[in-house]
Amino acid sequence: AILLLGGLAGGLHAQAPQRQPPLITQVPQRPPILRLVPVPKANSGAVLEWSGHVDTDIAFGDWFDKDFTITARFFPRYANSYAGPIIAENGGGSFAVGMGDVSGSSETLALQIGNQTIQTKVSLNMNQWHQLAVVRQGNNFVLYLNGQKVNTLAWNGIGRPANNSTLRLGRRTDGRTFCNHNAQFFGLIDDVAIFSKALS
Repeated sequence: AILLLGGLAGGLHAQAPQRQPPLITQVPQRPPILRLVPVPKANSGAVLEWSGHVDTDIAFGDWFDKDFTITARFFPRYANSYAGPIIAENGGGSFAVGMGDVSGSSETLALQIGNQTIQTKVSLNMNQWHQLAVVRQGNNFVLYLNGQKVNTLAWNGIGRPANNSTLRLGRRTDGRTFCNHNAQFFGLIDDVAIFSKALS
């Protein structure tokens, strides 16, 4: 079985500012700040800024307790920004995966389940799509970036998302932190899918 948010269309509500910044904004005597071009109307991916998120009606109780694969494409807006959940819970318990704390000049990917968090340095190109995936097999959660294994979290079984918690994109449950921050993902998220088995 597959739960697919094909272009994040139909029944989803993206909460994000509607302004469309220019491609490049020049700052005197500083390097240019790269900004996203306006998103064409044909592309129904979610554009997220501060406090922006997408809530779905997909409950963790329908898929979390068995082997699964969850995947999303993401387009980070800023280099070396702080933590930003791409996929998370909205409700009780804890599940979040996305961009972690910056380590020196490198981005990290982070996965948080219950009271456990792993972070791993990765190379992300700005203005480029990337694919994130988490594969659960037993109590091992394997984190992938662009099809390459990044790290594994051996879960202790504590703090799972509540059955009635629903899937949220871009932020965690209101008031909850990710990597010790009131975290926000900045950029685009698209093609979110949940598969009811552990894919290679």
